Amino acid sequence: MLQNHKENIMKDFSGKVAVITGAASGVGRAIALNLAKEGAKIIISDIEQSKLNIVLDELLSIGCNAVAFCADVSSDESMSKLAHDSQEVFGVIHLFFANAGIGTGEAGNMWDFDLNDWRWGFNVNTWGVIHSIKSFMPILINQNIESHFIITGSGNGAFLMMPNTPIYTASKAAVQAITENLYY
Repeated sequence: MLQNHKENIMKDFSGKVAVITGAASGVGRAIALNLAKEGAKIIISDIEQSKLNIVLDELLSIGCNAVAFCADVSSDESMSKLAHDSQEVFGVIHLFFANAGIGTGEAGNMWDFDLNDWRWGFNVNTWGVIHSIKSFMPILINQNIESHFIITGSGNGAFLMMPNTPIYTASKAAVQAITENLYY
């Protein structure tokens, strides 16, 4: 049963299973390491296998029950496979973190940006969240256990517009709208 009540916030992560995209660095890596210290079982995912292996080694070295899967959030098929593989490993999923995101390094006049940069930014930042919702929300709901779907957003796009990063800002504004709609 899906509930939107603040009193239903998970507080004990021991033995819980967390799937984290974009876990090869930054926020995703930090989420994985912190949940591991709380006793969670971790599935880390990223598009960069070599960096993912480094984080997996960190998790294993602190005694975490963890696995790593290379997956591309911009691909519906890749995210469906990640969902299937995640269930195969631990049987259930308590926490899903739609964390993968990129900055496209844009600079200059917006009208001069390559269309591939726009596609790349939206494919990862926005479509990555959509593919994650499509692949993991049915699992979380159908398990009928306490579970949470967490989306990493950004103040840039959610609350303010940074004129020097229009691709990132626009893609993250879409993520904010998707997140709020999912909540309601």
